[in-house]
Amino acid sequence: MRSSFHKPKIKEYDTVVIACQYLDDNKVPISLEAIEIKAEMRGSSGDLIDTFAVTIDDYLQGKFTLKPTLDKLPTGPISIDVLFTKGDSRLSSQTFTMTVYPAITKP
Repeated sequence: MRSSFHKPKIKEYDTVVIACQYLDDNKVPISLEAIEIKAEMRGSSGDLIDTFAVTIDDYLQGKFTLKPTLDKLPTGPISIDVLFTKGDSRLSSQTFTMTVYPAITKP
């Protein structure tokens, strides 16, 4: 997975949708047919916070989006791990971090 992820300032009540594309080492899209994607959010101690909802946007171009299922994100540093599998085989994974800031105005 290639990421052009710039780290915006995300606050605890923000709606977060992460657009992704699965690419090979030459930046060529990889088809998502028969590939399962699992994405988890973990806290700094490694505890599971959430499992993302994964939506396939374009199978052939390898495009998908990740969206947390929580209404409120925990504040502080979090890790997001995206795992690609095909059958019983692990194809690859990508891990990145982001920081969630406290909101001043709460809903």
